[in-house]
Amino acid sequence: MYIKEETIEIINKIKELKDLAERSNKSGRDTSTLFIHKGIEDGILDNIHNASKEQLVRFLRDYRFSYYTEYNDNKQLLQSEINKRLRDNKLKKILND
Repeated sequence: MYIKEETIEIINKIKELKDLAERSNKSGRDTSTLFIHKGIEDGILDNIHNASKEQLVRFLRDYRFSYYTEYNDNKQLLQSEINKRLRDNKLKKILND
């Protein structure tokens, strides 16, 4: 059975929204707040490879990643996400050269 790529993206987005709603219910916080935190933090992590070492240290020290620290049981999730995104960016650079 052939499923269009757009359909798969929609299914993944629905799964993500369901996960956010479950985390929101579990924490007792508003779903929209959780969704905003995730969006902001994903935007930061998507561009973390552009930060200088000084900016990176300051950001990790001063910014409280609510979604990745407060809403998740896995305490290593933030570190794993940072490593994953940096690794993905390096791989893209290698493949594009």
